[in-house]
Formats: sequence, C-alpha cells, structure tokens
Amino acid sequence: MVRAVGKSWYFSGDRDVFPGIGELPVAQLSPPLVMAALREIEARGAIETAKRVRQRISAV
Repeated sequence: MVRAVGKSWYFSGDRDVFPGIGELPVAQLSPPLVMAALREIEARGAIETAKRVRQRISAV
C-alpha cells in the first residue's frame, strides 16, 4: 500500500506540480503560485486530484 501511495504522489507531482513550481525553494513558494498550479489541475476537471495535491503541499 505504501508503494502505491508513493507512486501516486510522485506521479501527480511530476505531472501537475513540478513543471510549474518544482524548481523553486520552499521559501519562495507563495499562495498565488500554489493556487495557479491548483487551478490548472482543476481546469482539466481533476478536482479530487487538486484537493489531494493541495493537502500534500500544505503538509510541506
């Protein structure tokens, strides 16, 4: 189970988050940058993925 969750996180991170903000240091992340990444995910209709990505980003 842990491997499946880990793969899920890396897959959604690679596809949805890292292209836009993945190269930035955590200290440079801002709410507008995170919201822009989440809006892109929502725009393709992946609402649940956007919710999970938000939770994961908030944990950092």
